[in-house]
Amino acid sequence: MPLEIYDIYGRRWHSQVIPAGGKEKEIDVSALPPGMYVVRVVIEGQTVSGKLVKE
Repeated sequence: MPLEIYDIYGRRWHSQVIPAGGKEKEIDVSALPPGMYVVRVVIEGQTVSGKLVKE
């Protein structure tokens, strides 16, 4: 499953492939500057997205 993190300007900050079947995944976001991000994951052909706010 691909996982990507984008900032509000559409720039990709993080991308990785997660093994199928996993329900939880920790991602180190310490390198991201403070701001709002969109997290996208493609699961079984469906794109799921959510917001991430780093302070």
